[in-house]
Amino acid sequence: MRRRQLWKTCVAGLVIPLGGCADRLDPRPSNEVDTPERVAGAEFEFSDGRDERSQDDPSIEVDAEEESATVTGTLRVGSGSCNEATLDEIAYDDDSGTVTVVVTWVDTSDEGEVCTDDISSDEYEVRLEFKSRPSAITAVERDYLDEEYTATKKIDVK
Repeated sequence: MRRRQLWKTCVAGLVIPLGGCADRLDPRPSNEVDTPERVAGAEFEFSDGRDERSQDDPSIEVDAEEESATVTGTLRVGSGSCNEATLDEIAYDDDSGTVTVVVTWVDTSDEGEVCTDDISSDEYEVRLEFKSRPSAITAVERDYLDEEYTATKKIDVK
């Protein structure tokens, strides 16, 4: 068990000087999320572990011509060695015509694994493609402290 911790410490010593490279988003499998009928496709990517103490609301960009949208943000996940951002839900409300995207965190540690007690944040990006454009998109972030940050963007439906 100590070998794993020693290995992580050695790798961290090599990776820290390469910090500029860690800003890129890496495609990683997230839990499979069902998409509502109106959403043609969804992709989720995140970058692992930046030390961010501040938290802002997520950002939503819509490309009306392409019938697509991108939600980006930085989510506090807690332990940088054991927690990571994950796409939790994509839902559609028929009454309001709103697509809601929920990003939260998940514990990825193995049983008995010792986790660092740092406060880490993951940058993420959710790309959505629509079969038909919704009237709004709401993005919700739930961090490791159960605090929520939200943003809503209205869309002109033609």
